[in-house]
Amino acid sequence: MRKAAKHRMLVDLVQEVNAKFKGAGTVLVLDEISAKLISEFVTLAELTEAGVFVVENIHKQRKAYPQFRAIYYLLPDRVNFDALDADCSSKAPKYANTHVYFTKRLTDADYQVLKSRAFAKKAKTLKEVNMHVKLYNDILFEPYEKPSKVEVHLDALSSIISYIPDVESVEVFKLVNPLYKDSASLYKALEPRVKEMMPSLAQNGRNNVRVFILERGVDLVTPLIHDFHYESLVVDVLDSAKLSQGSPDFVFRKFRNKFIRDSMLGIAADFEKFLNENPIAKIQRNKESKDVNIDKMGVVVRGLTEYNEYIKTYEAHLETVKRADAELTKRNNNELAEAEYTVVTGIDQYGESVESAKRTEAGQRFLDSLVARKMDQLRLLMIMHGSLYKEATGKSSVDDPKLRGIFDKYVQLVAKFGKYWPEKEKDTLKKLVKNKYKNSDASLQRYVCKSEYLVADYLQNNIKNQFDSYRFGESKVGFTKSPNTLFKGKLNVAKAKSSGENFVIIYFIGGISYPEITAFKNLEEKLGQDWTFVMGGNGILSPKDFVDAIPSM
Repeated sequence: MRKAAKHRMLVDLVQEVNAKFKGAGTVLVLDEISAKLISEFVTLAELTEAGVFVVENIHKQRKAYPQFRAIYYLLPDRVNFDALDADCSSKAPKYANTHVYFTKRLTDADYQVLKSRAFAKKAKTLKEVNMHVKLYNDILFEPYEKPSKVEVHLDALSSIISYIPDVESVEVFKLVNPLYKDSASLYKALEPRVKEMMPSLAQNGRNNVRVFILERGVDLVTPLIHDFHYESLVVDVLDSAKLSQGSPDFVFRKFRNKFIRDSMLGIAADFEKFLNENPIAKIQRNKESKDVNIDKMGVVVRGLTEYNEYIKTYEAHLETVKRADAELTKRNNNELAEAEYTVVTGIDQYGESVESAKRTEAGQRFLDSLVARKMDQLRLLMIMHGSLYKEATGKSSVDDPKLRGIFDKYVQLVAKFGKYWPEKEKDTLKKLVKNKYKNSDASLQRYVCKSEYLVADYLQNNIKNQFDSYRFGESKVGFTKSPNTLFKGKLNVAKAKSSGENFVIIYFIGGISYPEITAFKNLEEKLGQDWTFVMGGNGILSPKDFVDAIPSM
């Protein structure tokens, strides 16, 4: 997504204006919000290389450049409209020609206001560009503003959809369950927006886009579990989300969704291979040898900075996994997680079914040992209630008044949305867990996210009975039904009849958790190279984030 956003800014805006309109150079004029937006995917050096002479703040005193083109990239609000009018109404023009791009869709009221604005009459270009979204990296996004109304979600989803090139079709899904009112509202509001966007999206259509609108109420358990994939684990036990934000390095990109054991062994093996094969490393080992000549020393000098960066990156990740492993041992989290998975799934670590009473007993044993770790105790108690419902009620109490309030609100949410897997679906869950368990290796766990199951069931078997949907454009992808194969080795997925790719956007109202991110990226890997998953929501949730958000849900 960042690559697409960069292309739009540098090529579709800057270079296109430079090619079509005269001027000695280009001035880029931003407001505070648009400056933060573009700083996530483009650098000042890249803007300069594309032809930008200077970057200005629209609300500060600026020098006039009457021989230069001006590109305004702004939030569409009245304050910016006034500043634009001031620039365009002066007797002496500030710039040779003016091009205005708004970060997001204008409201009907804004359109009415534009009719009387001087800048709207004088601007050579006046466009909306749908680039109003916070990009954590290439796979994660969230609305730039705190969602107070459906339009904020719309702006984020519209931006992500618009970044996908050569769209053949866009299909949008929502859960049929009437309890999920927020996702139903967004689903309804997105329809005219996508319809409006399709002519510009489908100019050279070959890629298929599927948007799944979910909400937190569909799964109140997954954000609480102890997950043992690299990114999830580091965020949880080390309380560090910095690995996930910004441009992830090459080590993190490779191992972020791998099981922690795979990550520990894989990072060490890759580091050793790097040291054995890198020419600078070889010269460093043999620097006392007579074979080291001037040419080889030149190789060292030219590549030393990159070499040191590689060393630094590998060592940082080795230290991170070491710290995470030490924290796991200290907290005895391996056994705690096994108890959590047994409580949630009804399958123990040996692949055997466990009845409700035994599941409750497994959780209760750990509750009694977690008295000194109040947050882990609260998490387990909520996991038990969200999974077992009545069976867990009253089995333990939370002494801290604040935590008790959180638990009471969680009980209300479970009563509203139902437990993690309803009674009628528990056999389905057990089958999925056992299939996953039988085919597991070090990179898999027996835990199954509810949203993972729902989306995989559609993508694998075209089973839509959990979803309502609408579609714009014609999909060239056909489906081959293969019942009861979910999570059994290679998924029997849609066989593309065109050379296009399949983009899946997962959007969680209420936030998406790290275990769900991992689950969907691993599903993407199973589906094959023609599939790309992009995930977002109003929050990327660590277990602590989710617990803190419960009172306001």
